Amino acid sequence: MRLFVSSVIVLGLVGCSSSRHTSSASETVHAGVNPRVFLTVDGGGFSLDVRSAKTGSVVGTLADMVGQVALSPDGFVAYYEAGSPVQPGIFSVPVAGGTPVLVASGSAPAVSPANLKLAFALPGTADVVGIYDVAARTTHRVNVTQLVGAGYHLENTGSLLAWVTNTLLVAIPRHDATFAFGRSAGDVSSVRLASAETSAQKAVVINLAHANSAHEFGISLAGGSLGVGGPGPSRGILLVATQRAIDRLMVTPTSITRVGVVPIPTFAIVEALSPDGLKALYLVPGGASSPPPTVAVAGAASTAPPAPYRSGVQMWEATIGTTLNSPRLVFDNAQLHGAAW
Repeated sequence: MRLFVSSVIVLGLVGCSSSRHTSSASETVHAGVNPRVFLTVDGGGFSLDVRSAKTGSVVGTLADMVGQVALSPDGFVAYYEAGSPVQPGIFSVPVAGGTPVLVASGSAPAVSPANLKLAFALPGTADVVGIYDVAARTTHRVNVTQLVGAGYHLENTGSLLAWVTNTLLVAIPRHDATFAFGRSAGDVSSVRLASAETSAQKAVVINLAHANSAHEFGISLAGGSLGVGGPGPSRGILLVATQRAIDRLMVTPTSITRVGVVPIPTFAIVEALSPDGLKALYLVPGGASSPPPTVAVAGAASTAPPAPYRSGVQMWEATIGTTLNSPRLVFDNAQLHGAAW
């Protein structure tokens, strides 16, 4: 059973372009002509709102009772997990507004780099990954139950599906015994509890370029609480955020190896990675009296936050290097407790 946790912030790079590596060649993704916007899932009614990135004000609402959200890398389509028992499932809706369309029954939506496929975990006791073709509106199923083994399920809260390229996908299921806690940047006790979790994980690499090609590996991450994941700036690199750091993993169809670790500020929760893998969005508890969050690494720059602004949970943007460089305050709202890019 999947539990919904707090709220989500989704940053859409609408109006920007970014270059990324794919399985075939390097390409440029153009994200439209509109100004940059945020998609936020606010507390209370869990409404999926469109906000101006410049002012933070709400300019539209796409849906209510929303759980997990994934945004297409081009910034045009939002996929969200409906939290209502009346209409459960994963829906798609244009960021510009429109009628939500039911895509599939499942959880943990993740959009491929070229915006062509949506991966998700199917409901049930079996570990099955659904691959939805956006153009054809068909779903291909990959059963990884035997690879995952007993005691692990992709439907467990905190499991992760992340694309490396348009044909390479990584699934990291959570153990059934893992304590499910609310991932709230304002709840320091939750973060402390998460730090005690084991960093040993199972990972299944799914190669969609070849039928029935999936392999299971044991991996060790910097922390035990999974956040978000996505392609890195270099081909074959997967970024996986935990409560302690952002891990860099080199992924091939037959291997997965950790090749680097990017530390994050204490009590920070990384909730979003940019489509090009160059930046991260993270949440920290704080207010007007709180200094900008930094990591104790020589040479790491920080930007003082503007004032006045409300206390509560802050969202920061930083460049991913050997640490999170040049942090910039993006948004400050006590009702926002999560993110995805």
